[in-house]
Amino acid sequence: QLAVITVAIAVVVAAVVTVAVAAAAVAAAVAVAIVVVVVVAAAAAAAAVVVVVVVVVAAVVVVVVVVVVVVVAAGVMVKSRWYKFEYRSFRWFGEIESTFYKHPRSPHPEVFRVSNDKNEGCRNVGRTGWHVDGFFMKAPFDFSIYHMVKVPKVGWTAFIGFKELLDSLTQEQRDRWNRLWLVGMDGKKSVVHPLVYTHPETKLPVSNTVCLDKCLCHWVIEVPTDNNDDDDDDDYDDYDNKTHKEEDEKVGGSERRRRKRQRDG
Repeated sequence: QLAVITVAIAVVVAAVVTVAVAAAAVAAAVAVAIVVVVVVAAAAAAAAVVVVVVVVVAAVVVVVVVVVVVVVAAGVMVKSRWYKFEYRSFRWFGEIESTFYKHPRSPHPEVFRVSNDKNEGCRNVGRTGWHVDGFFMKAPFDFSIYHMVKVPKVGWTAFIGFKELLDSLTQEQRDRWNRLWLVGMDGKKSVVHPLVYTHPETKLPVSNTVCLDKCLCHWVIEVPTDNNDDDDDDDYDDYDNKTHKEEDEKVGGSERRRRKRQRDG
């Protein structure tokens, strides 16, 4: 009987141990399942956060791109309109000389763009020395307007005040200058200008002295006069009138009348 009782107790103990082990295994499985659920939930939450962040970043990028495009387009439009406004403003001073080369970078067909970079403008312009703009034409330019897009740190352009230059002469020198005429070249055609003449708009004296350069001036002619200042003035008035007449013949009647009114004040 003792042996039977011992075996029964052993069986019961084994059963209890088995049940305990099974319960522990189930608990472990449940714990693992809980961990898996937590990990999956965390991953899903992280993925959701990543998706939200990506959406927000994409929205910000789209907004920035739209703003940049709008600003650039507005800048191009404003720049284009500004160039047109500048061009119209330049025409307040008279007809614009538009026979120059049209560089692709020029903002307007009648704006002469120059540069030391061939990709930015026409090179080697105005490098023959001192000169009056338009000396190579029958009538030098009344005005020159410059817009310095980019100014280099070295190199410079200098200007001479003609009135101050002429005021520094003695009367004898001034009288002789009034008798001198310059012969230059416009392609194959000669152009003749007095060394000193009256600006048609400002009525101030202008001197072509700075054009005494072999690249611009080929001959200097001295015309004898009778030292009569009034006659000299008449000669220069005739020169101005002839020049204006030749220039006026190139345009229509309304433009000729406008120029005449402008010259007559």
